[in-house]
Amino acid sequence: MGDAAQRKLRQDPAERAAAAALTKEQAEIRERRAKAQLEYERVTEFQTFSKDFNTALDALMRDELASPAQRVLAYIKRYSWGEYSLWAIGADGHPLYQKHCGERLGLKKRVISKAVAYLQERGYLVKQPKLLYPVIAPQLTAPDPQTKKSKAYATFLDNWKVANAGDFQRWEDARAVDKHFKKVVHAEFRRDQKSQTRPINGSASLYRSAGEGPKNPQRAVISPFEADNLRHHKAPAQDPVEEETGITAPQAEELVHSQIATMQQANPNTPFSKPAIDRNNPGDVGLVKRILHELGPLKNGRFDEQHVIGYLIHISAQFKGFTLGGARKAPRDPSSPTGPKSLGLLVTWAQDYVRIAGRGGAA
Repeated sequence: MGDAAQRKLRQDPAERAAAAALTKEQAEIRERRAKAQLEYERVTEFQTFSKDFNTALDALMRDELASPAQRVLAYIKRYSWGEYSLWAIGADGHPLYQKHCGERLGLKKRVISKAVAYLQERGYLVKQPKLLYPVIAPQLTAPDPQTKKSKAYATFLDNWKVANAGDFQRWEDARAVDKHFKKVVHAEFRRDQKSQTRPINGSASLYRSAGEGPKNPQRAVISPFEADNLRHHKAPAQDPVEEETGITAPQAEELVHSQIATMQQANPNTPFSKPAIDRNNPGDVGLVKRILHELGPLKNGRFDEQHVIGYLIHISAQFKGFTLGGARKAPRDPSSPTGPKSLGLLVTWAQDYVRIAGRGGAA
């Protein structure tokens, strides 16, 4: 009898049982993964695809600046299609659930739950009670991000839009302004990350000034452009405008142009929205340049982004019918009799804003 056979006979019975159990477990794992891959190949046999490498998905999963929904979808794709399975599975071949996703991404349970619900409503995930099952050919839907979805609410909202068209339009306008606010905050964040020379709250922005609330208890509201005016009049003498401050003329033109386009989209079927502003139209290009001329450049030829944004908020206030102190007046939105019938009035409103803010550019 050879040495190997003798060693095998001398092996502890418990060790032989453990080795047999391990072998059986490995076989079960292989079987589970093989079944998942067989189903995956059957469903995707005639699907075309582009390689999305697991390393790229891993990076998106770690990206804390990405939205939770983006990170969750990257996780699900990584551990489903990335493992040749139609649903997310682990190394042992068992399904991965939301709790595993939360542990991997470092996100709370409610954040994962909301992200999965959104992805299911949007059409990126199959509406499975437990399995994380990405859709191969999504048919995108458009859930309302403001409220929890229900058929009853959707029916009510459709009827409410028709019965309260004016209020609904103002709601849409407010959402457009909110979207722009977020863009500005993100731009400020990126600028701060690049500089790394000043604290995040080192200088008051137009929005921060507006959100700090009234200093005078007798006034209910302080308008964003009035806050901008006060900020510039009260700025400390030791904080001069540096030569590199501001945005370039093309950047300012793009900001004004994009926001005018947003205003037109928010007010469809009005004279103000037709024709749509066109970057290739010399007349529209000249209009944007006239607006910026009225706002005035800085001494270095660049434009104060906060000043330009203050002007855009001034337009929104005009549309909604607010005065400097926040009191209500007749709205001048494009659908009202006194509202703008063309883009030309925006030049006059730029002149008004400069007078209200008490400052131009280099002049």
